[in-house]
Parts: sequence; C-alpha cells; structure tokens
Amino acid sequence: MGGREHHGTRALGALAEVAFGTASDLTRLDRWLPEGISAVPADGDAVTVRWRAGDREGETRCTVSVVPERLRLEWRAEGPAGASGWLEVGENGAGSSRVEVCLRTAGGGPGEETVDELLEQALRNLDREVGENFTAG
Repeated sequence: MGGREHHGTRALGALAEVAFGTASDLTRLDRWLPEGISAVPADGDAVTVRWRAGDREGETRCTVSVVPERLRLEWRAEGPAGASGWLEVGENGAGSSRVEVCLRTAGGGPGEETVDELLEQALRNLDREVGENFTAG
C-alpha cells in the first residue's frame, strides 16, 4: 500500500516569527514532538529521529531545510520508506499566528488514526512551547 498525506493546523498566540523560531530550532524539537518520538541534531542540516511504538522502535536520519523567508521547515527521512513533510507559519491577525503541517508517510507504518493523533499532539505541544518561549522573551 502507498503512502498517505496528513494535514494539521493550529492557531498560536504569538507572532509568526516567534512561532517559527521555536518550531525551526533543531535543538528544541524534542520539546514539541509527540510522545515516543525524539530528535537530536546531527551534523549539518540533519537530525537523528528515534521512535517507539509499543514494542517496536527505530531510528532514522532526516535532512531538514529551514526556509526563513517563507517561515517554512521541510524534512525528508533517508531511505525509500521514509516520511517527509513541511511546517509553515503565517500571520493570523492581532499578534497571533497559524501553523500548518503536512506529513507524508510511507506504507507499512502506523495507521492513519494514530498518525493523525500524533500530529495533533505535536501541534498542541508546539502551541505550549511557543507560549512558553513567548512569555519568557
């Protein structure tokens, strides 16, 4: 079976630049990725992603591109079965912003409902992290 595309959006209570700064800081990915998924910056524009689901676990290397002029973050896992996607932040009026995420998964991974739940959890976590970053600054 082929891969699927998953989308999620969320309004954030901070300016787009603040939200994007939080989302694109590779040293802070762990703070907003969903439970069971961690990322550690590797050399250059790469991160090592580790995941755990029940008794299964794995590790993959992802290439990350930060496109600041578009407030966009793009990633692609190495290998033919890897996931890819993007995150983009835009203004939402009155000092707020809106984040949109697209995740393309390869076949053979977790079910659609699980991926959608993980995506929603990541957006909630990012909202919390942006709020903490915004109030700390």
